[in-house]
Amino acid sequence: MEKQIPAFKEAFQLLELPEYLNGTEIRYKLNIVASKKEKAVLIETCRRLQDLYDEICAARFALITSCQVKYPEYLSADVDDRGHLWIQSQFVNTAILWYNATYDILLQAVWIYYGLYKQVKHPLVFSNIDKVLESCKKRIVIDLIPDGDVKKELESFHDKEHPSVGEVPYRNGHVVEWANTLKHRRMIEYEELNKRKHSTCFITLSRFPEIVVKGQTPLIENPQEEIETLYNSNETLKIISMTDVINVLFEYHKDICKLSKLVFDKIEL
Repeated sequence: MEKQIPAFKEAFQLLELPEYLNGTEIRYKLNIVASKKEKAVLIETCRRLQDLYDEICAARFALITSCQVKYPEYLSADVDDRGHLWIQSQFVNTAILWYNATYDILLQAVWIYYGLYKQVKHPLVFSNIDKVLESCKKRIVIDLIPDGDVKKELESFHDKEHPSVGEVPYRNGHVVEWANTLKHRRMIEYEELNKRKHSTCFITLSRFPEIVVKGQTPLIENPQEEIETLYNSNETLKIISMTDVINVLFEYHKDICKLSKLVFDKIEL
């Protein structure tokens, strides 16, 4: 049986907010003044943590809204369900993009707090914070970070699987793939929206899959066995279930909040 998405009202309880991140910059203002640590590092760390909270809030809002079945504020109830499904898909797509960004912002907090930005080939200064953040890459952060627990969790985050979601063992890494598809290739093809009456399919076949040297004709005992499909346009169109995507994002939310708490507890302000 296909796993169902949570009801709209239920989603609010299932997607808890990481309140410990909210108001970070203001909350630690006095601590920063009294701290012996570099003030710029502490301030920018707090800002990244606040940005992380805001990003999670935005992703959560889009994900909760995607749990609606109908969108009467946009369409009348008597119209075709396809219109409501399309609106739902747009909230799902938005949630994908925001959730994918949360991991990058968490990396930035780690990048700054542990002073990892100082260890790149060309040391950076806070007079150009954009350059500092631009140089923050997952592989570099994981290689340089001294905290073993944070290193382990950052490295394994995208490999975490959620086998309970439908029949496919999706993992957090799929959120990255979906976000890249939306940003760089095309809109995601959702199964629920792909019920087309007519679909164009183009297939090219080859009877000789091996390289044929000019002037030589390979001997074929059974021609049918030599036919190979070189291209099938249907196979290049990856269609996924929107229900599965929503459920993966619910698990992603829990995992990014758990990872954020681990990083937050390690930071001394």
